[in-house]
Amino acid sequence: MKVSLNWLKDFVDLDGIGIEEIVSRFSLVTAEIEGYEVKDKVSGIVVGEVMTCEKHPTSNKPLSVLTVNNGKEILPIVCGAPNVRAGMLVALANVGARVSGGFEIGKAKLAGYDSHGMCCSETELGIGSDSGGIIELDAKLKVGTSLDFSDVVIEIDNKSLTNRPDLWGHYGIARELAVIFGRKLKLPKTAKFVDTLPKVPVKIESKDCLSYGAFRVNGIKGKSSLEMQKRLAYCGINPKSFLVDVTNYVMLELGQPTHGFDARDIGKISVGNAAGEFTTLQNQEVKVTPEMLFIKSDGKPVALAGVIGGKNSEIKGDTTDVVFEVATFDAVSVRKTAAAIGVRTDSSNRYEKSLDPMLNKLAGERLLYLVGGKAAFNWVGKEYSPKTIKVDKKYLERFCGIKFDYRKVEKNLRGLGFEPVISEKEITVTVPSWRATKDVTGVADIIEEIVRTFGYDNIKPVPPTVELKPVNRVRCDIKETLANKYGFDEVHTYIWGKEPTSLKLVNSFIKGSEYIRNEMIPSILEVAKKNTKNFGDIRIFEVGRVWTGKEEQRRLAIYCGDYKELADMLVDLFGVEFEIGKADKSYLHPKNNATFNGGVIGVVHPSVGSGAVAEIVMRDVVRKIEVTRMSKYPRTTLDFTFVHKGIYQEIKRVFEGLKNSLIMDWKLKDVYGENYTLTFTVGSYDRTLEGAEIDAVWSAIVEHGRKNELFLKE
Repeated sequence: MKVSLNWLKDFVDLDGIGIEEIVSRFSLVTAEIEGYEVKDKVSGIVVGEVMTCEKHPTSNKPLSVLTVNNGKEILPIVCGAPNVRAGMLVALANVGARVSGGFEIGKAKLAGYDSHGMCCSETELGIGSDSGGIIELDAKLKVGTSLDFSDVVIEIDNKSLTNRPDLWGHYGIARELAVIFGRKLKLPKTAKFVDTLPKVPVKIESKDCLSYGAFRVNGIKGKSSLEMQKRLAYCGINPKSFLVDVTNYVMLELGQPTHGFDARDIGKISVGNAAGEFTTLQNQEVKVTPEMLFIKSDGKPVALAGVIGGKNSEIKGDTTDVVFEVATFDAVSVRKTAAAIGVRTDSSNRYEKSLDPMLNKLAGERLLYLVGGKAAFNWVGKEYSPKTIKVDKKYLERFCGIKFDYRKVEKNLRGLGFEPVISEKEITVTVPSWRATKDVTGVADIIEEIVRTFGYDNIKPVPPTVELKPVNRVRCDIKETLANKYGFDEVHTYIWGKEPTSLKLVNSFIKGSEYIRNEMIPSILEVAKKNTKNFGDIRIFEVGRVWTGKEEQRRLAIYCGDYKELADMLVDLFGVEFEIGKADKSYLHPKNNATFNGGVIGVVHPSVGSGAVAEIVMRDVVRKIEVTRMSKYPRTTLDFTFVHKGIYQEIKRVFEGLKNSLIMDWKLKDVYGENYTLTFTVGSYDRTLEGAEIDAVWSAIVEHGRKNELFLKE
């Protein structure tokens, strides 16, 4: 979204603050600024008055020979604009001036006549694409007055404004800048409505219309000022005509889309569904569906709510009486309609952000001020019920890790439009309507407002002080053992499946998989089935979650080709004891299966596939983890490779019986066939060991193994 710095200055004094500082602070506090463009290519333009205008006597082109007063002298100028005439005020580029594109104006001789300047069109001034005629300025301007086209156009990343509907206009952004730089926010100039005048009848027929305001102004004969045209153009909207420009101007200024209807085509307004076909302002034929929301005049559709107006009520060249709309529509309804017809407009982009329904009144008063005249405002909708949120000060400071100056906190919140009441223990905040839609809803949102206006860069990074607790590494150890010792590959599957369970997904994105699983074996069997064809011997495992109907559990599922190998592995890992034939599962062989404390194991039923599978409830097999005491003295590691034809569990039991005060820890390091390599950590908590002591520990380990028929590999 493009924003004019000059426009922002209408609402907040930014004098003395450089553009780089504005970009930096706004990006840090509010939203990301993608970049900015300095508009300084057009200069040396003044208000000029065409004194005489005569058709070129010999040229076969539509040229006019002019004399133009620049406030200091009368200049000869040759002009090719068809709308030039004596008496009009023009944007005059004097000799030495620069126009759009950086071109400098010099003295020239055109078609045999001197031309000492240029009467400029929108294109030359860089404020539009119309080069077919020159701009006619307001007759109230003083001849010779310099016209300033300098500005800085800031581009804000739209994605960072998705949840901030209040920032889709200059006024909302100015509010942020006022708080950031401690400046006062100025209110827009508005006109008050007159209740004694007739009101436009309005009726809301659909819940998708949150509020609707309408008013009629007769006899409008205004003209878009050069400043209005310039600001619209710099922000990406081509100026068209005053009645169109003024609605766009209010939208870019306040973030509230408005729309003007030719009053000759408007009777009683209703907002609801319609039937038949509809032609948009872009001459697009739309087939009406029941989901679309329309603005209707005496029951006839005249606009697609929040998206685009209709051809049958558009502002025409002779339109002077206008019915203006300022309304708020449901964000989802607008988004669906815009997508259905393939039209995205500046209005729909804003409505999709969940606009403040109460902004209608301010936008209406601003619009009335700009067009002039008198009108009565008919507004239908639900008044905003202020929402209050309480924040505990101790929680706030503990959450942020800093102490706040609550006078500054109150000032910043009040500057943003909140109404804070700060007591000794808490902050009670009343949320303004423009922050209550899709934005500030809870304590975390208020904390964010406090912290970001305090300044993230003002928070000094401090390491948190936390209680040191032992980490349960059992799950990681199991994974590493399965992978490194037994050669299994880890897989990951979805937590939902086809078999009905007590928990069903309403909108599953995988067709046919609508239930949260209550067991993992079916999932891992699907993986095995898909991979067995290409890879043969599959050895896989997964640590995942299931829903039992009462609670969520973390489980381990293992699949391999050999039932006995899998059973031996479970004994080795967990020391389980089996009850044969007790697992009543359709995917397991009716006899070749077993249960144990914490799970099931069995041969896969032939109708399902082949191989063996097991499922274990992690918490039922996880053993208590003891915290290893740390020593400040050097430690030594000793590696021993023992030859053993049995399983590792037997070796483990042997060395669990070895008691030696200098053995701090030991673990399995490697397995190769019948060779098991163990690593022992040797040390002391009160001294550095001598070589003789380490040798004694080495001999004790070897001797203990020999007594239990575990011999070192030769």
